[in-house]
Amino acid sequence: SDRIFNPRIEYKSYESLADHVIGIRTLENFLEEGFEYLLNMLGVDEAEIYLLNKNTEEFISYRRSDGKTVMNEIIQVDSDSAIVKVMSSPDDLIIRKRINPLLGIDASLLEEMKKMKASAIAPIYFQKIFLGFIVIKEYTRNYSFDEITSLKLIAAKIGSLHANSFFIK
Repeated sequence: SDRIFNPRIEYKSYESLADHVIGIRTLENFLEEGFEYLLNMLGVDEAEIYLLNKNTEEFISYRRSDGKTVMNEIIQVDSDSAIVKVMSSPDDLIIRKRINPLLGIDASLLEEMKKMKASAIAPIYFQKIFLGFIVIKEYTRNYSFDEITSLKLIAAKIGSLHANSFFIK
């Protein structure tokens, strides 16, 4: 990847990167600026954010790749989906390498993640309200503690920005 931004050079820690993202004030700004920081922080080329539409039970998908954010499509996510079932709190980050395919829910969860080419999924909550999830595409290394912590922080920021957009518009 030929990225100009390198978080390991420009930022002394993941905390300072998260501080920058926390300063973003609108969901639209996050989708343009913060989303790119997320990709760079993790060293991946593509990720998606699925946000619950406030008027329907559908998710709007935003994909970031090649320096652009695209509102992908409106997606029905079945409430019986293994991904939705296991994300009952903001701490329920799912990492594909840690899933045991021999366990019941894990087998279907692993299958859904493979279809999405997801290496990790972070739930997006505002307080106790589930608002969506972040899908990190193919990631070959093991996630560090700092990366997991930063991903949760960013998911929380997206949750507050998305909740704020309900009231501002």
